[in-house]
Amino acid sequence: MTSAGINADFSRLAIVHTAAMEWQASPSPSVWRKRLEGVFSDVHGDYPAGTYLLNPEGFSHGPFSEH
Repeated sequence: MTSAGINADFSRLAIVHTAAMEWQASPSPSVWRKRLEGVFSDVHGDYPAGTYLLNPEGFSHGPFSEH
């Protein structure tokens, strides 16, 4: 089991109970976030579970998830 940290060992099972996770403030005062597993999408593409994506400060995008 892992906490809200990132699991980089893809040979081990990682379970994150997202309902129990706290929302975290982002650099934008109007955006709150959680690190979730699943497919993340934005105008630049789709990023499957296990992808770590960190955009630079000031980066503009339109995040969404189909599922």
